[in-house]
Amino acid sequence: MQSSKQQFWNSFEAKDKLSKLLVDAQEKEQIIMKYGKPFAVVISYQDYIAKKNQALSVWDAFKNIKLEDELEIPSREQLMREIEF
Repeated sequence: MQSSKQQFWNSFEAKDKLSKLLVDAQEKEQIIMKYGKPFAVVISYQDYIAKKNQALSVWDAFKNIKLEDELEIPSREQLMREIEF
């Protein structure tokens, strides 16, 4: 189950070989296992920054949704024309 982009460590091994784990993280993801299950991932700082910059915040995702186009909701101007004063 070991991929070329990932390396797996158990938690004891990760603790004993932390320096090597950190060096190896510059090349590929280091996955730390605890009780036989993935527990943590160590990646290079460059990968972290790249992934952080790619991530779209929930707020940005909502701002990009154009419900008017999808649901054919009339614009505010169209609605205001229909209101009689």
